[in-house]
Amino acid sequence: MESQIWRVQSEKIGSLEAFRSERDMESFLINNPAIVGCWNPDVSSSIPALIREQVSTLTDKFEKGRMDLVGIARNENDDGYELRIFELKVVEISTDAVDQLTNYLKGWDAQDSAKERIKKWILDLKLEEVTESIANEIVGKPVGVLVGPKFSPDASAKAKFLKIRGGSAWPDSKLPP
Repeated sequence: MESQIWRVQSEKIGSLEAFRSERDMESFLINNPAIVGCWNPDVSSSIPALIREQVSTLTDKFEKGRMDLVGIARNENDDGYELRIFELKVVEISTDAVDQLTNYLKGWDAQDSAKERIKKWILDLKLEEVTESIANEIVGKPVGVLVGPKFSPDASAKAKFLKIRGGSAWPDSKLPP
């Protein structure tokens, strides 16, 4: 077998503009789920139904809310799947956004009907090795993810302390470690 070495030159082919609304960002991420890690590494392409949008929920104070996106992805240990609850912001992520996502995560335990809908959705994906009991485990331990153009220093520190992940659909964005 022969190895080859290639020189790749890059050139600017365009630029990205900021999203005008959270709805625009949602649409982009739904059509590109791998950007936020919602893809199955065992298949060559994204599973198109990995992200559900605008799932009704309650906060920890039992106030109504809507989670921007819910997806399923391989967990960090790559030994199974995890449910990801996304809060999207088109502006800098502040501590208010961290609090909003934290409230959704705390209120999730009281969401039997939402958990059942999401569990059914997960089972309908027919992911390898995901039985009903594993789907219950996945739905029982959601992970919070904030997505935006950048994080305020206070929001970054708070998200890291609360073990909330951060991400960006923009290149060269500063993310919390």
